Amino acid sequence: MTPELDVPEEAEEFRAYPKSVQPGIPTLGEVPAGWQQMPMGDLLTVVQRPAVMVDDQSYELVTARRNRGGIVSRGRLTGKQIATKTQFWVKSGDFVMSRRQIAHGACGVLPKSLDGALVSNEYAALLPTAKLDRGYLRHLPHSIYFQQTCFHSSIGVHVEKLVFNLDHWLTWPFLVPPPPEQRRIAAVLDAWDAAIAVAARLLEARQNLHTKLMRDLYATCVEPTGVRPGWTKRTIADLAEVVGGGTPSTGTSSYWGGKILWCTPTDLTALSNRWISATERTITETGLAASAAAILPVRSVILCSRASVGECAINLVPMATNQGFQNLVPHDDRDAEFLLYLIKAIKKRLIRIAAGSTFLEFGRSEIRKLAIQAPDPSERRRIGGVMSLVEDGIDQERGRLVALRHQKSGLMQQLLTGKLRTTDGIDALFPSATDLDAAA
Repeated sequence: MTPELDVPEEAEEFRAYPKSVQPGIPTLGEVPAGWQQMPMGDLLTVVQRPAVMVDDQSYELVTARRNRGGIVSRGRLTGKQIATKTQFWVKSGDFVMSRRQIAHGACGVLPKSLDGALVSNEYAALLPTAKLDRGYLRHLPHSIYFQQTCFHSSIGVHVEKLVFNLDHWLTWPFLVPPPPEQRRIAAVLDAWDAAIAVAARLLEARQNLHTKLMRDLYATCVEPTGVRPGWTKRTIADLAEVVGGGTPSTGTSSYWGGKILWCTPTDLTALSNRWISATERTITETGLAASAAAILPVRSVILCSRASVGECAINLVPMATNQGFQNLVPHDDRDAEFLLYLIKAIKKRLIRIAAGSTFLEFGRSEIRKLAIQAPDPSERRRIGGVMSLVEDGIDQERGRLVALRHQKSGLMQQLLTGKLRTTDGIDALFPSATDLDAAA
């Protein structure tokens, strides 16, 4: 298992700065065997290529994304349209830093596709010396130490208005491996980036398929051009009983803290998938009676009708809901998935029928009489099953992508500090077959 970066949860929860900023004191450890300690000024040199712009000539402008998101185009303008006339050429391979956003990680190596673009004097362009490999340089800004030095070389009273002191930053000492090891480290991290890119493309493909299927479901069930064979005109009430929720007095202590799960809109919006099996609050039998709510059987569609209109999930355990719900209890629980995805498909329509001056809400009668076209029972279950499989695939790919990114982050911090050496067996550092099974 690849080593992971240990960040205490409380440190993430109570950060004084946004996550894009690493404000800690930069501290170097011992110099690993074979590595050298040297100032950044020995690794990068500042380069300036002043541009003389012509009014009617078109120029590509670039910007640096936060969180080490790289250098990207921000469009083309003519010389006349560019307000800041002090501009500089940047070339492929330049390391470009935003002086006002570098504390947030706004930097990167300029790609070949943007060779010959322009940057203003709000940016700095630097070239690696013979002591620094360009491939290694692409990953170096992701090290915690690098980010901390950028923050502590920035001046200002507000984190969004810091100004970078480039000359000061170039004096910071860095631990650097010899060029051959730099290239090996870059090769390992590039391989992980490639695996992450594959996982991201697979996730995007599954999400696109899900979107298409949801559009098809909406078009077929809600706005059909004609009646399909085997499909009939129905209402939601034909497929499910609509059961509302209720809320007992919040000031009566005997109503709360019981054994009955009590769902609120917050419980739904916090879900990462389509199932709900736990709630933040619980009520007692007395509280349930006072609320006039009912305990919903397993495989009901828990449907938010107030504020977070259209948020829904299938319950895996019995529970009650507050008054902001109009839940669907299927006449046949095998229809639960079909009803869930139907509700997801018509969410915008539910929002349109909702009314209210303080918050949007739709009532029981509106959802009961909602007209749809529905197929026979076997087709409903087939549709629900297909949508469930697609969503399971999305969850799986999303989990794999998160895991790959987390593993790469931990590995990178170890490699960039010399705690883990490529000379100890580089093959073991590349993504394994298990890590890459998404690409199969």
